[in-house]
Amino acid sequence: MRISDYLDSLLIVFLDVDTRDQAIDSLIDALENEGHLPRKEVFRKAIFDREELISTGIGMGVAVPHAKLKEFSDFFIAIGIQKKKGA
Repeated sequence: MRISDYLDSLLIVFLDVDTRDQAIDSLIDALENEGHLPRKEVFRKAIFDREELISTGIGMGVAVPHAKLKEFSDFFIAIGIQKKKGA
């Protein structure tokens, strides 16, 4: 298994946002648009609940927001690239 097996060019998003929450919401929108989220709000809540426990930021503008939900049996990745400093 390689991470490249899970990369989809349609889920690489160039962001132009000001906050962490806007960045996460943009990635969630991309996942929904590509059919990965049958229940977007359930997924969004799980991501933000996880962020409240402890930030998934690892430094230098990199973060790995994630959640595990019983209703998702598949693994998927969305990548956000921020155009400007800030989020």
